[in-house]
Amino acid sequence: VLPYVQSLLPPLKEKLANVAKNPSKPHFNHCLFESISCLIRFTCAKDQAAVGHFEAELFPLFQAILQGDVLEFVPYVFQILSLTLELRPAPIPQPYLELFPLLLVPVLWERQGNIP
Repeated sequence: VLPYVQSLLPPLKEKLANVAKNPSKPHFNHCLFESISCLIRFTCAKDQAAVGHFEAELFPLFQAILQGDVLEFVPYVFQILSLTLELRPAPIPQPYLELFPLLLVPVLWERQGNIP
């Protein structure tokens, strides 16, 4: 996977940005997020420093999804953020800490898809 990360991530990111505007194909969306998750997991298993690269590439898009309240994607975004947070060494970076107040908003937990 490592040799292909540079060529796989940009098209996946572009597709995610496009489908976030109109998430109408749930199966495709699920496979898209699974592909991104696998890319992160397998790459960072071999190179832990790659977590920072994925964060830099995906965090702005994830913030846009969360701020745009794309309901279909919020659980996926939280799962991938959880994955990158687990794979990264301490300390926790500032962008994650800035998301913390958002996670405590009761409305977020009233949605069925966000309850673990």
